[in-house]
Amino acid sequence: MRLNCDSAISDDGIVGRALDSDFAVKMKDGFKNVRWRLDRERGLPMPEKPPEHSKNFALPIRPMLGCVAVAPGFGAAPPPTVDSGRFGGNMDFNEIVEGTTVYLPVAQPGALLYIGDGHAVQGDGELNVNPLETSMEVKLTFDVI
Repeated sequence: MRLNCDSAISDDGIVGRALDSDFAVKMKDGFKNVRWRLDRERGLPMPEKPPEHSKNFALPIRPMLGCVAVAPGFGAAPPPTVDSGRFGGNMDFNEIVEGTTVYLPVAQPGALLYIGDGHAVQGDGELNVNPLETSMEVKLTFDVI
């Protein structure tokens, strides 16, 4: 996995299920886009317009895929884009990085693999809905077991 652009986008909100009612009221105007500049040479993302309290905030870039899946079995309803299951899906597991092996059961001829939802970096889950979404080049190897 290699980032192929110098920008990413995220949100400044937090998903409702992670908030108590008092904090949810304070965040009612959240979920504005935050644009990031990706310094691929140094391996650091930086907000384009950081607030004063986070001017020196830095995390290392760690590209990962949020979605890896195959088509579900015959007769199964198409999965929602925010869902995952035996087929994989929108897992948003931050350990799907370069070198990771993912095992998925094949339920359709040809498996019909799909990947996407590239992130420059993500914590444990998507508490702000969109953690540094960006594009990347991905090289895959497949084995049928």
